[in-house]
Amino acid sequence: RPEGLGTDGARGDSFGADPRTRDGLLLAGFDVITLANNHLGDYGPQSLVETVRLIRESGIQVTGAGANVAAASTPVVVERDGVRFGFVAFDAIGETPAAGPQTPGAYRLRMQPRTGPLQQADLDAVLGSVRTLATQADVVMVAAHWGTQYTTELVPDQQTVARALVDAGADVVLGGHPHWVQGAELRGESLIAYSLGNFVFDMTFMQQTQEGVGVPSINTAVSA
Repeated sequence: RPEGLGTDGARGDSFGADPRTRDGLLLAGFDVITLANNHLGDYGPQSLVETVRLIRESGIQVTGAGANVAAASTPVVVERDGVRFGFVAFDAIGETPAAGPQTPGAYRLRMQPRTGPLQQADLDAVLGSVRTLATQADVVMVAAHWGTQYTTELVPDQQTVARALVDAGADVVLGGHPHWVQGAELRGESLIAYSLGNFVFDMTFMQQTQEGVGVPSINTAVSA
């Protein structure tokens, strides 16, 4: 991506959406959006915080980013038909600033290939979030923004982290960022989907970027 900022303060390939798109998300039935990704910070910290606020005002729950690390790391729980679904999300790619004690950003886990090597302290923090969430929800879901773009090949840290998340109590690990569908595996009764590909995106330059998969009966938005 271009490193320079444009006259509007945004980066050269910055992504933004009109707030009216919230209506479409609601009509589609989304209950939770994970915002831990490498483009949330494209328009600066004020826009990041405003994005979180606007989505929450629509009635959709948000996790993975916020005004500080406490907010960004806070999971959300929604109950449907008597089942409590818990969500936590992290970004391993960078570009969006990592949330700090008093600064906005995404919940960061440093690992290969962009922000690594794998930092055990970051992993321990995320595993702690998962363990706590497992006491509050019947189904624990983790959205991971990680991996290498435009390939089906996993980096070793993806498997290391995913399996640790499951062992800590995650029932489902859903990956995004590569823009291609990557492999999946079962670990015990838990599902790990390393990359769901693109759900809605205007990447028409290759077949793989026009493909995506969904997890049946779970309406959750994972940023590509």
